[in-house]
Amino acid sequence: MTKIIFVDINARYYNPTRELLPSLLALSTELHLYGPGYVDSRTLNGGLRLYLDRYAADLIVLTEYAAFASLILVAMCDSRWARARQFADTLAAMADRSFAGGRWVDGRYTVIRRKA
Repeated sequence: MTKIIFVDINARYYNPTRELLPSLLALSTELHLYGPGYVDSRTLNGGLRLYLDRYAADLIVLTEYAAFASLILVAMCDSRWARARQFADTLAAMADRSFAGGRWVDGRYTVIRRKA
């Protein structure tokens, strides 16, 4: 039987469609679930590599939620402050007529200013 490790965040939604995949996989495979809500904090703290070594899967299914979880958490924690700072920097550049756009550099928003 094929062994699959399903890496995701165990979240519940009004529309349960995305919750069907683990159930379908479990019908014909040996399925192991990994991620917040699927395993305890001790297992999570041990890391995915240890979990993979433990279960030696034939296939790993990684959802977009798990792949971008760290970015999502950072955005949730830092979003209000970051957006306020971006807005203030952009407005200041617009006020002094030097605003030429904005871009992300090393994970931070940077205002592009026209040369004087």
